Amino acid sequence: MALPRALRAPRRLCERQTRSGGLNGRPEKMQDVCYSWWCLSALSILGRLHWIDGAALSRFILHCQARARVPE
Repeated sequence: MALPRALRAPRRLCERQTRSGGLNGRPEKMQDVCYSWWCLSALSILGRLHWIDGAALSRFILHCQARARVPE
């Protein structure tokens, strides 16, 4: 049975969450903060933030932030 049209986009966005917690833009691509932001924003607009693991996404973003810091 096919999903109702209103649930197709949020479902596909949720499928973008990888094991690391980040989100990628399409299958077989690495997750990154930019894709995570766009997917998260779209899910927020669609009222489906509860469909992803928010804690895992937060850990992923914080991990990326820690790696990107430039020593003073």
